[in-house]
Parts: sequence; C-alpha cells; structure tokens
Amino acid sequence: RVGTTRSRNRTVGVRLGKGETLEEILGSMTQVAEGVATAPAVMKLARKYKVSLPVLTAVARILEDGLDPRVAVEEVMNLPQVPEA
Repeated sequence: RVGTTRSRNRTVGVRLGKGETLEEILGSMTQVAEGVATAPAVMKLARKYKVSLPVLTAVARILEDGLDPRVAVEEVMNLPQVPEA
C-alpha cells in the first residue's frame, strides 16, 4: 500500500504538512507509522557510510527538530543538482 492514501506514513506526512504536530498525529493514530521510528536509524547509517540522503535528511529534521515542512521542501528544491553515481 505504499503511496496510497491509506498509507500510515503518508498520512503522517500529509498531516504534518497541514500543520499538526507529530505528537498530535501519533497520539491520534491507532497503528504505527514505521517511518517515524526508522528515519533516525537510516540517518545514522547514512552518516556512518557517508551517504547523502537530502530528502530523508529533510524528513528527519521535520520529525526530530520540528522543521516546518514547507521550509524543508524549499530547502530540498533549492539544493544544487548533482549527477547520480
């Protein structure tokens, strides 16, 4: 169901984008949105292996630091383009 309107992770993202706090969202959910818990672990691995993950970094900053999602999108969209390896 990844990408469907019923995806728990997508639901969290949409609600964050509408201005709800992560605490409000998680407090109202009856199921687990796995991405919330796994984002920090993936970021740790990315740092360990020196992998650049700008979109996931933005997601982690939204989840962990309360970065405004609109600001995160703007920052990602303004990153310089680099060729993929």
